[in-house]
Amino acid sequence: MLADDTVQRVPLLYMQNSMRNPYAAHVDFRDFVGLIPNNPLFLPSNVDMMAERHGNFFVGEWKKPNEGVSKGQQLLLQALAATPKFTVVLINGTTDGPTTWVGDSFQLDENLNGSKIGKNLQDLQMYYQNWYKKAR
Repeated sequence: MLADDTVQRVPLLYMQNSMRNPYAAHVDFRDFVGLIPNNPLFLPSNVDMMAERHGNFFVGEWKKPNEGVSKGQQLLLQALAATPKFTVVLINGTTDGPTTWVGDSFQLDENLNGSKIGKNLQDLQMYYQNWYKKAR
């Protein structure tokens, strides 16, 4: 159950653009290779989940089981986790298919050490709700 024991129903209007799309592709940044001559592999990175509330940021990176985090993404997540008012979460899960699956989730610190925050979707949802309440 969610932290406040209720689930707010969202009007269909807001759900029309939801992303339950198994065909959604990742952004391909190959066209940026070589743009920085002295660092040709300096590429943009995407983040799977980001929210802002009163200058506080929630960053979530989703990884399927056995999917690694690239070196560049590690550096990005580490820098974000070291930034005040940023909460960075690594989520073992997937939104591919008709339902969302979430296993263990971890809040990362500036050294990329993870503190376990949950073991399923409901735990992640509760953590997100609690972050929202504290983000003042």
